[in-house]
Amino acid sequence: MPDTEVETLAALLGSAISSTVMRSLRGDYFVDVASFRRWCEADRQRPPRTMVEGLSTFTAFEPEIQDSMLREQLVRIIRSHLHGYIREDTLQTATIVAGGSIPGPNVDDLLAHMVKVAILRGSGHAACSFYEHEPRGSVPLLYYVLLSGVQAQRTLEIGDGIRLIPVPNDSAEMTPYFPDRLIGSTDPTTFFGMTLLAIDEIVSPTFANADELQILEETGGQGVFRVFQRRYASADYPEFDIPRFLGALSLATGSPVQSSWWWSKFHESEVYAVQGGIPSSGGYIRQALYSDRPRPVEIDGGRVREALSLYHLWDDLNGNDAERLRTPIDRWTQSVSTRNVADAFIDLRIALESLYLSDIRSGGEFRFRLGVRGAWHLGADLEERMSLRREFMDVYDHASGAVHTGSAGKVTRERLELAQHLCQRSIIQVLRDGRIPDWNELVLGGG
Repeated sequence: MPDTEVETLAALLGSAISSTVMRSLRGDYFVDVASFRRWCEADRQRPPRTMVEGLSTFTAFEPEIQDSMLREQLVRIIRSHLHGYIREDTLQTATIVAGGSIPGPNVDDLLAHMVKVAILRGSGHAACSFYEHEPRGSVPLLYYVLLSGVQAQRTLEIGDGIRLIPVPNDSAEMTPYFPDRLIGSTDPTTFFGMTLLAIDEIVSPTFANADELQILEETGGQGVFRVFQRRYASADYPEFDIPRFLGALSLATGSPVQSSWWWSKFHESEVYAVQGGIPSSGGYIRQALYSDRPRPVEIDGGRVREALSLYHLWDDLNGNDAERLRTPIDRWTQSVSTRNVADAFIDLRIALESLYLSDIRSGGEFRFRLGVRGAWHLGADLEERMSLRREFMDVYDHASGAVHTGSAGKVTRERLELAQHLCQRSIIQVLRDGRIPDWNELVLGGG
């Protein structure tokens, strides 16, 4: 990246800004550069609700360079530097992995984004950004998952490049994390008290070459991940399993930790992020976002460490046992997520049967076998095993009533929570043992 190229581009951008006006995407009015810059700064102090469909000022306006000669010079620089990465006037950047269209932006779109970056960050920054990010290089990406069920009071590190972040209880402070469309069209207070799982990622290449652009066009975008490679930046967890971690965090807290929305964000202030101003949600709202969701459990570093311990234990299980444990965990999670007592007991029955009785195909006394196997699995001595057998059989009775009559009978919320804890304890015991035992051997003193 010769300094002369950067200096030349910076000087041209500075001159271009002097002859630029900002046009609303609606096309019905213009504002000057100073107003655009001032409004963008104001967006950092409040949610971007105004202008166009809840978009930020940055996204809602496009620059129009009045000096045609300056504009042509800038276009020539773009075409020269990205020669081989433009096909029929279109190009595609790594931002497509966060949502985008096929075909991608054109040269004019890239120029417009570059000018906006120059207006807000300075011509020097825009020029350096353009030349620093080599077309075949890689660029950083931030991936966010909005969680319900837990509440972090401060940022909690999970590992290198992976962390839990509390959602600010101030809508103005949410803008660096959330997509404009989400907080511009939804009451921001909906997200107060929730937690973000933030993951640093790397995407390469920065730009698709002409042959890769043809693949994208011919596949209608289905070939995106044949062209762009996306990976976690974490050295600690290069293959981090999000559902497994959420399951482990649920077990560690006793609260259903669920993903409600997920989205990706590039750094809008970099030139390559020509589509970065409209991050795609990539996700959807689940019931966990509404007012009847369970009260979140506060978590600290200790809870995170406990969750990571369970995560590693789950990861160490052999493939068959790890897969067999998925149903008990999923059904236990559903049980603690619902407010309907009968449904909660039905989910518990499915969880416990899939864990303790999956080898029984037909016949047999399910209730008795569940009681005996659960008691031997968790009990340390005769007295505790006798108590546990009664508890397991009681859970089965309540669940059977729910299945056959739609009611779990006269049962208190406390009794339900004890039953849920029994199931949670069973799952954690399997993780700590490192395997699902042979239940027939276990009840004979082996296993």
